[in-house]
Amino acid sequence: EYDGDEDDEQYAGEPSAPAGPPPMSLVLRVRGHRDVAGAGGVTNKEPITHLIPLARAIFPRWNPDTRTLAADPPFGLLDLGARQSKIRGLRRDLQPYCSRVAKGEQGMPKKTALARAGREDLIERIDELGGWYEAAAQLGLRSNRKPNGYWENLDFLRDELLQLIYAFWFQEEDEDTGERMWYNDISGALTYEEPDVASGGGLDTPVMPSISDIQEAKRYDLQHAIIFHGGFIEVAEQLGWMQKRYGENRHLLSFARYAEEMRDFIEEMGEDAIPRGRLPTLRMMLDEDREDLVNAARWHGGMWEIARRMRMQPYAASALSRLPDAARAIREFALEEQGLEAGDAGPLMPSHEFIVSRGRHDLGRAYYLHGRTRLADAAGLELRTRRYTYEECRRFMRVEVKPRVRNSTAFRRWRESGSRPRLVPADPAKYYGETGEWVDWAHFLGVRVKPGDPEARIRATPFLEYEDAKRRVRAARELETSKKSSSKASGSLGTDDDSFDVPTTSSEYRRWRGKPPCLPRFPEGVYGRRGEWRGWDDFLGRDDTAVRETDKTDDTAVRRDGSTGQSTRESARRRRRRARHASYQDARAAMHALARSGEAPRTSKQFQLWRSRPSEIPPNPRATYLRTG
Repeated sequence: EYDGDEDDEQYAGEPSAPAGPPPMSLVLRVRGHRDVAGAGGVTNKEPITHLIPLARAIFPRWNPDTRTLAADPPFGLLDLGARQSKIRGLRRDLQPYCSRVAKGEQGMPKKTALARAGREDLIERIDELGGWYEAAAQLGLRSNRKPNGYWENLDFLRDELLQLIYAFWFQEEDEDTGERMWYNDISGALTYEEPDVASGGGLDTPVMPSISDIQEAKRYDLQHAIIFHGGFIEVAEQLGWMQKRYGENRHLLSFARYAEEMRDFIEEMGEDAIPRGRLPTLRMMLDEDREDLVNAARWHGGMWEIARRMRMQPYAASALSRLPDAARAIREFALEEQGLEAGDAGPLMPSHEFIVSRGRHDLGRAYYLHGRTRLADAAGLELRTRRYTYEECRRFMRVEVKPRVRNSTAFRRWRESGSRPRLVPADPAKYYGETGEWVDWAHFLGVRVKPGDPEARIRATPFLEYEDAKRRVRAARELETSKKSSSKASGSLGTDDDSFDVPTTSSEYRRWRGKPPCLPRFPEGVYGRRGEWRGWDDFLGRDDTAVRETDKTDDTAVRRDGSTGQSTRESARRRRRRARHASYQDARAAMHALARSGEAPRTSKQFQLWRSRPSEIPPNPRATYLRTG
């Protein structure tokens, strides 16, 4: 029992550690009551329970005669039980005002509803728990309030709109058959199967609700979110949805429903009026007062498109409307025009322009009706755009081409001579590079490269990887430094020529006569395309001290070719400025942080005029970070 009195004068004369203390491995459950303000100024008694560990630091004294423990709990220990008591009591008092959201889930009541009911006491207790959103999470209730930035996400807006469209499904009963059917008041769709949320209104494309639908559902949050994203038309275009249409028979905008209605109409007309496998004409449907089918036919692309999707033929279609007949006719036409016999192989698919120029408009209609690729496959014709696969082209170049083509220059001469067949691409590197199959010219032509072969024109020694190239340059510098040290110790003088032992600048590197063949002459291009290039300082192994010394000595230095060191000095200064710039990832993170605080520019033009740019961010980030890959 703990009465809250920290003096505990009645225990002052007792020993601090009497014999036979209680076991210190238990947890005491302390029950009591607390006063809670209710409606109308009434004070209620709310039960409260504390769980306190039976530890010597919390219970320093006890009285075995009165069977009483004196507790000295640490700060905040008793607040845990009080908070749980507040949550239990608040959940019980909010039950009459909670709404049923779903099965086994209740919604958090709104503040206006509690104020209208005169329950300001409940509003104050919710504020004590941290506000509406935090209280709903602790009470296990669903809050209608969305977190900050929720409506800025278009995916969340689409999900909320689908939920709204799903709420506009109404169940009805067919008067004739007594079947259950569902009707959507937004899209006008009609179905005999129970819809789901993802149906989007039951049509082929989800329908965008109108402003009246959203206001009828009292979803003003959705209305504000749609206006935030640019309005109803703009949101519909971004989501790929169709605008809401008004009028009757909107359910025919679904092609499945239209196909059912069309089959029913054909069955009612009978085979005497409409032959099997054919569709009725627009005049037939108008004579039978089926303007709804006529209007929906225009929506679905016309009778030819409807016939294709229903795998039927229009009423007055020719024999070439059937794919086998069209394939047979266009193959005979191709053989006749190309001067081939019926059993010859390799006829090409004629183009639509060529077919029309010969006066075969019936074949031109079949060309568009069935499609070029589908018609060519059915007719056994070869498309003019077809090319060998990479392996087939390699085999052709190695076996069929005589004499052998050994390099790209010889391939161009062979191509310009007119010997290249149509199935071989004019630019194999580009064509097979787009398919991801290209390796190199040596692999494509089947050439075994020999060192020093001038006709191969294919690099015999591949370039080193970036890290290996760096180590090779630095190893050469260390070797040359040791040679110079030994020469100086022996008193001999080295010769001064243009091949200078190890380059220290980009200009010297390109004039380096002793460069190994495994190192590229322009490493910034080779390794930059691979995304590995990090600048000349990193590649040549120069540090900032060396750059500063170079800058000092270059003021009076004269290069071996007689020119001054002005460009070298400017290069050193540019390197120092780039060294002060942050890496791409750090600069990007800094710009994002400034953008969140509203201090960063929003366009490239504003960035160029930005006067408060931090020094670690380069003035031309595109050029700076392109150099580093």
